[in-house]
Amino acid sequence: MMKKAIFATAVTVLAIAARGQEKDTKPHDNAITFGIGSGSSDISVRHIFRDRWTVLGTLGYGFPGVINVGASSSSAYELGIGLRRNFGSRPFRPFAHLEANRVWYDAGCAHISSSAYVGGGGVEYFVAPRVSIEGLAGVEHFANNQRCDANSYHYRSTSTFRSAVSVSFYF
Repeated sequence: MMKKAIFATAVTVLAIAARGQEKDTKPHDNAITFGIGSGSSDISVRHIFRDRWTVLGTLGYGFPGVINVGASSSSAYELGIGLRRNFGSRPFRPFAHLEANRVWYDAGCAHISSSAYVGGGGVEYFVAPRVSIEGLAGVEHFANNQRCDANSYHYRSTSTFRSAVSVSFYF
């Protein structure tokens, strides 16, 4: 039931955004991007330079889940920056992607911070002149640091990933 409501809302927003824009030929270099699916809560702001390079700034907020230190979940905050090299042109625009993110959250006595470095690629598809959807896949190197009183825990991992779908609104 919840998935149907989310899907209906997304279709409605896309239809409203696309309405009356078929004749819009002015290039739009700025966008706000919302991560959807898989519990993604990221919001990105992007600027395109000369239709080939894109700079992204990411701000995220979410709930990381139950931490295994006897505390319930808390809020997590994310800050990141990315760079893309765009290939081709609309409606399909493939890209190569590099990104660095930092996440912070507290859960009971645990103070947790993590860093992620991403390299990958994907494709952005314009469903209207000012609206696109995209997917991204690649490799992520992740480092986590957790402090709780006198104890510290650190781990690192490198793995492949496939991100949730994102929707961008250009202006």
